[in-house]
Order: sequence, then C-alpha cells, then structure tokens
Amino acid sequence: MTTERYTTILGEVIEYAKPSAEVATFLERVKRAAHDPGVSEAQLSELVYGRGNPVLDQSVFPGRGAVTKAVHANPVWHVMQDLLDAKRVQSGNLDAGAANAAFSLTVAEAAERLEMSEGAVRQAIASEKLAAVKRGNVYLIDPASIATYRERVARRGPRAAPAPALELRIGNAPGASFMVKGGAFEESGRDGRVIDGVIREFRRVAIKFGDGGRHAQRMFVLEPATRSDEFTLGPFFVRGRYRVVEKINNPADVAERWKTFDPEVGEETPPDAQWHDTGGNLRLRARRPRIEREE
Repeated sequence: MTTERYTTILGEVIEYAKPSAEVATFLERVKRAAHDPGVSEAQLSELVYGRGNPVLDQSVFPGRGAVTKAVHANPVWHVMQDLLDAKRVQSGNLDAGAANAAFSLTVAEAAERLEMSEGAVRQAIASEKLAAVKRGNVYLIDPASIATYRERVARRGPRAAPAPALELRIGNAPGASFMVKGGAFEESGRDGRVIDGVIREFRRVAIKFGDGGRHAQRMFVLEPATRSDEFTLGPFFVRGRYRVVEKINNPADVAERWKTFDPEVGEETPPDAQWHDTGGNLRLRARRPRIEREE
C-alpha cells in the first residue's frame, strides 16, 4: 500500500494511505488556499467544512459537511485541520512557536504527575483526553492538559467516579450553532460563546444544530445506550453512551419540536426498533408484530 506523509506545524508526522483522486484533488486545493495570503482564515474554514469536501459526511444536513466519528478517524482530516492552523499562523492568530513549546512533558513525567502508569497515560493520549504530539516515536504532552485531566478523572478513593453519560461542546461559532435541552448540564469550561460540559444522567436529551442560518436547523433526540457514539459539527460535539431515536430533518418542524420537547415524556425505545419516515423526519419505533393468517 502506498502511503504519504505530512508534517504538521508542530513537527508531528501524519502518515496516510494514498487517497482517491477526488480526495487528493481537494486536499491540494486546501493546501494551495492555506498558503495563499489572499485567502482568509474564514474562507479556508468554509472550504474545509463545506459541501465540496469529500472527506466529510455530506448526508447529515444540506449545504454543509459533518465531522462524524469515521471522519475524525481519517488522517487526511487531521491534515486539513493542521492546514487551518497553518492559516492561523499566517494570519497572526496562532503563535506556532509558543504552541510547539507547550508540549514539553514526556509520558514518564506525565505519569509521575498524575500518579498513574505510563500505559494509562498513553491510553489517555489515544482517547484525546491528554493533549500530545508525537515526534518520531516519542509523545510530548502539554502540561496544561494535566490539570484538565485531573478534573475529568477521579484518581483517588475506593471507587472511581462514573464517567459522564454525555460530553458536549455547545454554543455558537461562525457558521455553526449547537444547543442541548434536557438533563443537568454541568459546565466545565468556556471560551467566549463556546461552552464545554457534561450530562451525567439523562432519560432523554435533545440537541439542535445547524449552520447558523434560519433554514438549516435540525434536531436529534437521544436516549441512553450501552455503546458509545459521537456526533460533531465544526467545533461542537456530543459524545458518550447514547443513541439517536428521532431525527427532525424538516427545519419548519424543528422550532415547534424544540419548544415542546419534554425530556421526561416518552416511552423507552425498544432495542430492536426500526426507523420510520414521518413526513421527512425519522423516528425509531417498535417493530410491527407479524400477523399469521389462519388458513
């Protein structure tokens, strides 16, 4: 298999399989835009998150791609994200030297600070709970993420605190909005109008999201599940143990459904439920019983 290599602004090497002609052509377009002083950061962001990006999932909502779990696992997507960082450096909105210098802790040093094994630190890096870059075969960790990690993980005591059912990043950003309704949202951090937080327990939760336009709003209803899932829109996301049981795709229905949504009302959706189309919207409903005809 032919592989290609890309070196990030922090010196990390990303290896990826040679992409399809369509993806390769689009990636070259992003590279040219990233290094063109005439292209603004906003224009490059619109290109990367836009309808024409073949790496994104274009089935989630019209006019804009979505970053799903599969997209996040694609190395080419991370190349594009680094090209966005390169544009921020070019426009003076990111100090590459300072960002590079921030990654200074070895795995052993992080393990000592966190009082955990080096293997556990590597697992935290792999799950993106610790910010790190890989230079050669060595991981270097940002010390600032140690404090954040301590807040999220119970390290002491006879019983570890249960992981939150949902982790979310909500709010408003250029070209995207993401809201949540239902459950007790616990704020853990804030950057302007972008808010991080968790919901530890819930019966039903609704998320409303879109590209910021009046006619591009969609809504999902979530219920608890045993398996983890993730949905991402631009900088926003919901991840955790949930499943989507209702999708309101019609923007005309979203406002009313959001207004009337009650997280305590509604029967639990059966595990073997099937999707049913309800006027352009989708809902999981119990399978219809098979009726045997008598001869």
